[in-house]
Amino acid sequence: MSFLKAHSITVVKLKDAPRYVETEIRPYSDAELTTLFAVCERDERLLFQFFLGTGAREQEVQHAEWTDLTENGHVFKIQEKKQWGFKPKGRKERQIRIPDYLAAQLLEARKTSRRSLIFPNPNTGTPDGHLLRRLKAVVKRERLTGEHTLHMFRHSFATISLRNGTDVRTVQKMLGHKDLATTQKYCDWLDAHSDEAGRKVNQNFAVFAPPVLELAAPGA
Repeated sequence: MSFLKAHSITVVKLKDAPRYVETEIRPYSDAELTTLFAVCERDERLLFQFFLGTGAREQEVQHAEWTDLTENGHVFKIQEKKQWGFKPKGRKERQIRIPDYLAAQLLEARKTSRRSLIFPNPNTGTPDGHLLRRLKAVVKRERLTGEHTLHMFRHSFATISLRNGTDVRTVQKMLGHKDLATTQKYCDWLDAHSDEAGRKVNQNFAVFAPPVLELAAPGA
């Protein structure tokens, strides 16, 4: 717009700018995750636990192969897959440490797998471009309420890691964020939603709270 204005071209004006509002981070709550995993079948649970435990993007999970798991399944390497035409976002490979419980489940599943991919299309053995359908199928089958998306697992990975003391730069590397500012948004979300934030707010404004007796219902 500045370029066009400098050349006296008024085809584009400020009112023509895209109306874009950045959406807020939406992770699953601990209760939502517990409920979801409880109603999943074994293969479904492994898939969604993998999303949560790695924080990987949907296409990264689609193209995940057993050979990407190193150190007895404890490290997941996201790398180029020429045979599938897949390149990591930003063309940058990275490695993610996997929780022990998930590594053990993956090693057990590998014993019976006949495919190179960890979560292949069950009919073709190729990358499954419909992993979201698997999640939606569980939600519909079990009549779960609330929002459910695959990307919410990634948000949960970040907020859980930061909430439990993982350094923000470590989380940045695991998520594959180019800019630290992108990862910092999860810290900002925690600042508003954590239990500690609630305690501080209550402490700061406690002097203005009405007496407990005034809050009691009439006749109590």
